[in-house]
Amino acid sequence: MPISSFSRPGVQVVRSALLVLAVVTLGACHLERSGLGPAFGRVTPVEYCPGDTLTASYDFLVSETCRAGADCTGPNVDVSSAPAIFTTRRLTGFTNSFTFPAPAASRVSFTFQSDRMPVRIPTSRTMPDGVVIDLDRSFTNPAIVGAALFPGNTRMISHDGLCTGPTASYAITELPGPPTTSARIRPTQVCNTSSVATVVTFSGDDASLTWAMPLAIGQCAPLPAAITAGARRVTAFPQTPDPFARCSALDGGTPPQSLRSSVTFACSP
Repeated sequence: MPISSFSRPGVQVVRSALLVLAVVTLGACHLERSGLGPAFGRVTPVEYCPGDTLTASYDFLVSETCRAGADCTGPNVDVSSAPAIFTTRRLTGFTNSFTFPAPAASRVSFTFQSDRMPVRIPTSRTMPDGVVIDLDRSFTNPAIVGAALFPGNTRMISHDGLCTGPTASYAITELPGPPTTSARIRPTQVCNTSSVATVVTFSGDDASLTWAMPLAIGQCAPLPAAITAGARRVTAFPQTPDPFARCSALDGGTPPQSLRSSVTFACSP
């Protein structure tokens, strides 16, 4: 009898076994796949001051948790920098981080290289029938991000006119701060660049930390040291109410004209 006649039953047995295995695997786990995400690594603060401590980190879990009893070791991620400010670091796990001193370089590029992509996460979520869910997360790999030494600058801030019911008001702007920028980047001066005289107000998380300064058109003023350290927000309003504003609780009406300020920032000593 030809050899092929003897081999066919064995091939059929193998195919059947693979089919059973596939069914068992699919029955034991539901697999989800995410779309391609952005760079998975990050370095904070992105704008740093001399003497700062920076943090390199990544997080594949995001809002997920790894289920108990599963393999939660995660991938290996190699982190390097250019110019080289530390030797290449290997991190392991679905999330990890390390800190390092701020470099003297004015700009640094960081590369996060994962040993696998997508990254499969055995989540703690389940289907309605109790089947566990695995998630394949895909990100740009390698992830390349940058950070730079803050040189000090002046930023234009728009205080948009608003109607809060029948009352004219102005938008509050959050000042730059952690985690994106260094906690030592602070406002040092404000100028009124509006076409009308204004009152500019800086405030902090502590309700008692508030500083208001009336400014003529084009006038500048330095901020007191006690305010620069704790200022978190800035807003402005005109010294004379906008005569063309028509705010209404019924239809919103016409908001007041927006105002503008320029704020100078610098790294604190």
